[in-house]
Amino acid sequence: MSVNIENLTVQELIELNGQIINRIKELRKQEQARAASQFRLGDVVSFTHKDNQKIIGFILSVRKTKISILTEENEQWTVSPGLLSPEEAPSKKLLKLLEEIFPKSMRVGFTIRK
Repeated sequence: MSVNIENLTVQELIELNGQIINRIKELRKQEQARAASQFRLGDVVSFTHKDNQKIIGFILSVRKTKISILTEENEQWTVSPGLLSPEEAPSKKLLKLLEEIFPKSMRVGFTIRK
């Protein structure tokens, strides 16, 4: 699809720009929702913080565009799902905290992946 913008007025260009921005936001939300659907409560995940520090934790909650994780230092982070990766080597301390937060009796309906 091609739009000839040469003959559009300033107001028409502003309206077109608004439509483009709204469409980009909608597509990004859809992408985040798809990424979020791949994670479950208790999954051990990691992401790289803006200072290049690797943060490892497990998932406390999954929403459409954000996922909350808890680290072994009891820090809670809210992260875009597209930034998360499954973590293959969680520490024993993190796994112990995971067991405390999600005891076996609470795990009906979801699995904890290690």
